[in-house]
Amino acid sequence: MSRKRIFAGGLIAGAALTLALGGGIFTGVQLYQGIKASTAAGLEGGAGDGELLSAETMRKLGILEEMVDDTIWRASMKRICSRAFIRE
Repeated sequence: MSRKRIFAGGLIAGAALTLALGGGIFTGVQLYQGIKASTAAGLEGGAGDGELLSAETMRKLGILEEMVDDTIWRASMKRICSRAFIRE
C-alpha cells in the first residue's frame, strides 16, 4: 500500500515538473522570438537614430520618477512626523 502511494506521488511530481519545465522552455522561446522580431523590425530603437530610448519614453520616465519621489517623500515625512510627535 505504501509503495503505491510513493509511486503515485512520484508520478504526480514528475508530471508536474515536466509540465513546468516544458512551459518554461516554451515561454522562453516565445519571448526570445518576440524580442528578436521586434529588434529586427526596429521597434525597440525608437526613432531608429541609434538612441536606445525615444524622447517620449524619456518624458514618461521623468513623470514616473517624479510620482515615485513625491510618494516616497510624503510617506517618509509622515513616518518621521509621526515618530517625532509620538516621542515627545
